[in-house]
Amino acid sequence: MPISYVACDGTAVPSPNAAGSNECDWQQQSFEFETDMGYQATTLEITPWGKAFSAPRIDNCHPYCFKRNLTLNVDMEGDAADPTKSQGEVVVDYPQDVIPIPSAFNRFLIIWVWLDGPDGNFQTQAVLRTLNGGKVAYVVGPNVTTPATMIAKKWYEFRVGSLANMDFGGAAAAMNVTGLGVRIWPKTPLAAGQSWKGKVYLDHMQISLRQ
Repeated sequence: MPISYVACDGTAVPSPNAAGSNECDWQQQSFEFETDMGYQATTLEITPWGKAFSAPRIDNCHPYCFKRNLTLNVDMEGDAADPTKSQGEVVVDYPQDVIPIPSAFNRFLIIWVWLDGPDGNFQTQAVLRTLNGGKVAYVVGPNVTTPATMIAKKWYEFRVGSLANMDFGGAAAAMNVTGLGVRIWPKTPLAAGQSWKGKVYLDHMQISLRQ
């Protein structure tokens, strides 16, 4: 779906790296959600893995680098019969003139994520979308078997200095990459009828080939 550029619908929090510190390196190989640097993010996919994410937009609510970030609404609902109601997964599409990225291996993975809302503990994984033999696949990692724990209202950073085969589950798992994103869900399942509402901010996303 297309992503629109809008003004923040709340109180904007300035970036801690607005001037472009070393934390915002390799922006030309990143999704910065700016109009004048990095990969231009114009479309994304909210995948069927979860139903908790909605209303994607690029705004200035809570960037990690520079002035803009990707924002989505989060509405998690406890339902043992349908766990997708408390899960969310979004994948940002790389531009057509970039895809497919032949391999993610030996690239640097960085994603900054802020989950804004009531206090709580959540789990998260980075996601690559790949296209091999005409088949789309969603590959999670790192922490394939043990998802990372993130805390609401704190920045969480995915950072892997050089992706190895097993970071995404095997040698063929991260070939022909077409998108990069995250999935998030409660660390402790929500009880039936329990809900968690907030927003998620993503910025400075990259699988950069540093040379």
